[in-house]
Amino acid sequence: MKKKILFIFIFLFIIFFQQVFSGKFISKTDAALGYPFPAPKCTTPTIPTDPAKMCTGVTSSSVIFNWNAISSNAHYTDEICPGLTTPFGDPSCQQWFVDNKTSQRIDSTGYFALPPAKPNTWYVYRVRTTSSTASPTCNTTNTTDPSGFSNWSTSGVCKTAPATVGGGSPPPGGSTCWNPTTGSGSINGQPQGSTISVNPGAAYTLTCDFGSHNNHIYPIGGNCTYDSTSDNLQFGRFNCTAPTASGTYPVQCQITAGPSTNYGVPVTTCSTIIFTAGTLNIAAPAATTGTIQGYKVKMPGNLATDATINSQTVTLDGGSNNTNNPYGTNYGWGAVSPGNHIVSVPLLTGYTIGYTLCSSPADVNCGAPNDPNGYHSKTPASGSSVNVEVTAGGSIDLWWHYTPSSKTPPCYIQPPLSTQLGITAGVYGYGDVSGDGQVDKNDANLILDFVAFGKQVGTGPHQFTASQIEAADVNGQPNVLSSAADVDSTDATMILSWIAGGPSFTACPGLTPTPTPTPSCPLKNRGDADCNGRITTADFSIWSDEFLKTSTALTSDFDNSGDITTADFSKWSDGFLDPSLPHGI
Repeated sequence: MKKKILFIFIFLFIIFFQQVFSGKFISKTDAALGYPFPAPKCTTPTIPTDPAKMCTGVTSSSVIFNWNAISSNAHYTDEICPGLTTPFGDPSCQQWFVDNKTSQRIDSTGYFALPPAKPNTWYVYRVRTTSSTASPTCNTTNTTDPSGFSNWSTSGVCKTAPATVGGGSPPPGGSTCWNPTTGSGSINGQPQGSTISVNPGAAYTLTCDFGSHNNHIYPIGGNCTYDSTSDNLQFGRFNCTAPTASGTYPVQCQITAGPSTNYGVPVTTCSTIIFTAGTLNIAAPAATTGTIQGYKVKMPGNLATDATINSQTVTLDGGSNNTNNPYGTNYGWGAVSPGNHIVSVPLLTGYTIGYTLCSSPADVNCGAPNDPNGYHSKTPASGSSVNVEVTAGGSIDLWWHYTPSSKTPPCYIQPPLSTQLGITAGVYGYGDVSGDGQVDKNDANLILDFVAFGKQVGTGPHQFTASQIEAADVNGQPNVLSSAADVDSTDATMILSWIAGGPSFTACPGLTPTPTPTPSCPLKNRGDADCNGRITTADFSIWSDEFLKTSTALTSDFDNSGDITTADFSKWSDGFLDPSLPHGI
């Protein structure tokens, strides 16, 4: 019986070894490694739940990822991915075999093949066991994980610190620090401190050199990436993109030095220095357009007080119309292309039209409020159309001046003079020599013709009747009958002056000469009390003082009524709220 049992035992033992060596009990992974028995499952590592232990050595340019040890002799593979949403296995992630350590570090050099660590940046990581001396090989195969391994830990997250300047704690374990004191740098290879002019958004290179410690360098601000292809950690070279806004921008380098130990020891900041490599000068884009603008004003005095004149249309190149006052680029037209342009206004019955203009930047203060250089106080050139040459970035300030060409007589021949002349009272007006009911340039010419031909009385050519002589002597004495001898060129001059807004005729009884308006105040009737070319709260203050009689002036008499009233306030308010007019506080 004992022999039978022994025989059965030996038989079963032989069958077992046959099965083992035939590979039926060995996994594919184990067989590939040449092990004649199943490999044990690899233990899954864990990551500390305490954030202070999960991530250590955190600075603005480096961080250390930690996990809990499986055994003193375990080997691990860790995977680190930039960004919280990057999936494991992404091409931006990297895996490394870690021999008997429970941490992995990256820094500003892009160490371990990751992109350089940047300030205030998140990273996600995980770790798995690969082997140990106690268990040289363990089974990690798992087809359910994209990586093909079954013992990955849960994920941990770490974030680098925001960029800071200076300071830091002493390193652990008595490690000594290398404390930098200076460095050198350049933009586009130019000497340190140079100002480099580049176009908005242009590419440039930045080099920051701290000798043998360039693995701790990074630029401050800006849009820069480490040039790992050409630099190879020799100088700290970066490829950068300039800002798009014009201005000057200092370009700086920073180095944060750590303990003079290898990468396996947590790095603690010892000192930080910052220096300026140079300055970028971003020029404003060259102007490609110009402007045309100006006023429509009534003469004399350049006054924008007449509703009819204010509503006149200004036409650009025969197509773009503008009825604003002021008119032009900033008031409806928009920018104007460089080159020759035709600006015109239509003829207006009862007025002669002329223009004045200046060109910026050639003419100083051209277009400035209140025309301080008097470009528009000069005698206007006659015409309702003008060619102007616009330059890129330049401006044409073009004013249209409307001078009345005729007026109704300011007064009429009344008794006793009308009785003496045998005419109806109030029919013949002073200055209206032609008798057409208007005083105009033709009447002045008739006077000059009468004088030139000897001042003959009659009804023939170049002759005046007694009634015409009285009407022509506009500078005579009121209620004193004039003779042919009293008529001269002075009367013609007075007629032309009065048509243009000058004093009235001295022959008109009881009339006071019309005062000459203050020149160059085109927005007076819109509320510009101080005539600075803008409707502001200062104009309101002037009206308030004069309305409350704390001032006896009539500066804010915007409607020319001879008194300061609420109607003047309405004029100011409408002008202040009109978006087409210049304003200020």
